[in-house]
Amino acid sequence: MLRDSTRTATQIANETALNDDLDKLFDVAHANALTVITIAEDKAFLVDQHGPLIGYIAGVDMVLSAKEERKAKKLKRQKYLK
Repeated sequence: MLRDSTRTATQIANETALNDDLDKLFDVAHANALTVITIAEDKAFLVDQHGPLIGYIAGVDMVLSAKEERKAKKLKRQKYLK
């Protein structure tokens, strides 16, 4: 790209520093958050947020939940028929 060839080393360094600072900008956890949080999964999530992102907390897996429910119904029906 033509645009990349016109950027100076200083400008590239400044952009890199800005990107690193932007990652820290939204770190709004309480200072004592790790001592206040009692759920281990939440502590692991908070620790993960301080470094490079590895995971995330999501909602219920509806597909897996439906499979587990069908399996439970099937087992219950088999026990009833015996």
